[in-house]
Amino acid sequence: MEKRRYKRYALDIYDIHGEMLFVKDLKILDISIAGISLKADKRMNIDREYTLKIIAKDQTLILKGKVMWSLLSGNEEGAQGDIIPIYTAGLKFTDVSNEKMKEIINFIENHMREKDRQKNIYEISGLRLFTRFQLEASVETPTLHFYEGCEVKKLSLGGMLIESEHPIEIENKMLMELTFPQDKAITFQGRVASSLLIANTVPERYDIGVEFLEMSEKDHEILVEFINLLDTDKDTMDIKALTERRKHERIPFVQDILIDGVRRVRSTDISEKGLYVSSVQPLDVGTVIEVTIPVDGETLTAKAKVAFHDSRVGFGLIFLDLNDTQETMIEKLIQSAIKKCSQAG
Repeated sequence: MEKRRYKRYALDIYDIHGEMLFVKDLKILDISIAGISLKADKRMNIDREYTLKIIAKDQTLILKGKVMWSLLSGNEEGAQGDIIPIYTAGLKFTDVSNEKMKEIINFIENHMREKDRQKNIYEISGLRLFTRFQLEASVETPTLHFYEGCEVKKLSLGGMLIESEHPIEIENKMLMELTFPQDKAITFQGRVASSLLIANTVPERYDIGVEFLEMSEKDHEILVEFINLLDTDKDTMDIKALTERRKHERIPFVQDILIDGVRRVRSTDISEKGLYVSSVQPLDVGTVIEVTIPVDGETLTAKAKVAFHDSRVGFGLIFLDLNDTQETMIEKLIQSAIKKCSQAG
């Protein structure tokens, strides 16, 4: 058996989040200078911003858009005979600079269908502000770029073992990001070295072995610093590091909370860094929301970002830009939750 080049460390006591950049093929239904309608086998969440890359002949168009509407429109049979849900969504372009607008106009004029060339790009069409056009067949399938979270189980200087809800093809290369304690993050290109189904998991989950390929010198230094911390004997480990780790320890916290003031969900645990929400409709990684939490007869409303999600189980939130009052209320809530746990035990 071949010996590993680098020592691997289990991360069961550390809160390490990973994100993977996925690229999905799309079908363009129509496009205007203000937005685009798409069909995909990926649900696109309302209010989420996505990046699109469209290639046609010798012209490439990079667009950013916010999802204004999204719905399940049908299904297709996959290569393995499985049923794949198909979604339709409408995006409003968020980069509306004069330079980007000229790019969009030029792209539409060059690639609109012949029978649409008499239409005015700026003309109002029904309830729409601008006329929408279908593109000619020479326009290649556009791609959607989006991040999804994963659990990091083991880590070394040469790679990592992650757990994902997706099987990923071996030798696939993808952009990835890791977030360490104290909000230090690194970005790198990883190569999928292995992809194995984890036995008896419902829904199915996979162990993915990833080799680090390309990483900046600065990010490598951050990785080495964290590996050195892992390599320190537990009996002599820096007290400050231990204190910081305990500071973010998750405490059971089962409570109804509100997302964006309208969606009621249930939290299952909390820390000073964030909380975990149980939900059959998880939000996409990177989505920024407002969360409202009851605290001893009062309410705490704070910004939070989706750090990771588990399909059909729930998602983890990280608090953003907390002020002194919000931090005090969270500390008070955690102390109350610890007291309840102690009394229950």
